[in-house]
Amino acid sequence: MRTQREWIEAYKEAERLKSDYMLSKIWGINTAQMSQIKSGKTKLDLMKIFDIAESLEIEPIEIILCIEYHREKSEVKKERIKKYILKFASNSLIILLTFGTLIMSVSMHPKELLSII
Repeated sequence: MRTQREWIEAYKEAERLKSDYMLSKIWGINTAQMSQIKSGKTKLDLMKIFDIAESLEIEPIEIILCIEYHREKSEVKKERIKKYILKFASNSLIILLTFGTLIMSVSMHPKELLSII
């Protein structure tokens, strides 16, 4: 599961941005704010999450769940978030397998599905 920093780095790579400075200009923030966001001290706002999701061609909920997982301190709550991440990932894989180039029937536990990605 990606951290907030890893989502930002993936976005920069997808958009071919070479620095945090370039991204901070696009997002209209200063480099100190960018540093706060990358460190996780400040949450990514929803519009930035939408930017990342659109660029990476994924659903924003995937980013939100992963960020919340890493922010959560309670192991019980982390496990609950993880359950939904796994559920979301298995549903996404089924859609990909159904509508992608490979078509197959999948009847596995979500953890098993993740192991074949």
